[in-house]
Amino acid sequence: MTDRELLELAAKAAGIEVHESDDGTMQRRPVLAMTHYVQGQPYSETRWDPLRDDAQAHRLAADLRLDVLWAEHSPSVVVNNDSWANESNLVEVRESYFHSTKYEALRRAIVIAAAELAKQDKS
Repeated sequence: MTDRELLELAAKAAGIEVHESDDGTMQRRPVLAMTHYVQGQPYSETRWDPLRDDAQAHRLAADLRLDVLWAEHSPSVVVNNDSWANESNLVEVRESYFHSTKYEALRRAIVIAAAELAKQDKS
């Protein structure tokens, strides 16, 4: 699954409305963006990318009530919804930070867990 697909599913799981926009650079790359409204009118956009933004990843984890556990004897993080899920929709993602930072691993694990929740919701 591509990063883009992960982000789209994660947004769906959290009920976040995102749309494609360009990032304003000369390349005009499409990015996922959230629209901000003032008095019901579109006012501005913010790029939505919890794979690269700590605050957005943590907000996503909070919205979905995900738990974060740091492995004691290995460089990995586990993200799950164990504290509130029933067995039929339990999600657990283990992400290693052997070749990345612990922050990158945490963000990725959160997004993957959110995407897994969205996929379960489809079925």
